[in-house]
Amino acid sequence: MAAIYQAACSACDYTSLKQSDGYLAVILDRPSPLTHAHPEDRRVVILAHPVESMILSEMGVSFRTACHEGRLLYVREVMCRSCGTMYEIRRLGAGGSALGGRGWLSILAIAMLVGALVGQQQNSIIFGLIAGCLASLALSAIIERIVCRSIRRRYPRRVAEFDRGPGCPKCGGQEYAGFRSGWRKLVCPGCGRRSVRIRYVAKS
Repeated sequence: MAAIYQAACSACDYTSLKQSDGYLAVILDRPSPLTHAHPEDRRVVILAHPVESMILSEMGVSFRTACHEGRLLYVREVMCRSCGTMYEIRRLGAGGSALGGRGWLSILAIAMLVGALVGQQQNSIIFGLIAGCLASLALSAIIERIVCRSIRRRYPRRVAEFDRGPGCPKCGGQEYAGFRSGWRKLVCPGCGRRSVRIRYVAKS
């Protein structure tokens, strides 16, 4: 379940909209009539949690297709530390679906082999399990990063058009706070004081 956050100022009546700290979206070639289309650009369809699969089905797209065609957009909601503006950092990428079933099975097979070798060498099942899990995580991260770079090189125009940030669109500031940094006071876009905190309010 996705966590929902809201920014509120203790010095004035400013409160932000309730929203998640980030989401996945799919880029289409034409504006979409779907209700989950982004209000600023209806070619970007938000995969709202927990109905991502339903939205993809309505568009006739799968996660794997979106990954391979360079249509998967990772979006992070942040707040500028300089002026308090809330904005999105967007990056074209590729998720684990790009690996496909064979890719994940290959990673699992290699991780099991590593775990078996370590377990045999150390004469310990526990060490073998730990080594297998670490190998699986490391391989997944490395391969996903390679796939992501490959996708970005393949679709440079889409990267140039849809990537956004990390600079603030209002003041150009490069420092920002994610929604989970609730203990830090931030600048209020309403009164200008450093009196805003981002707090968790619900789950979607």
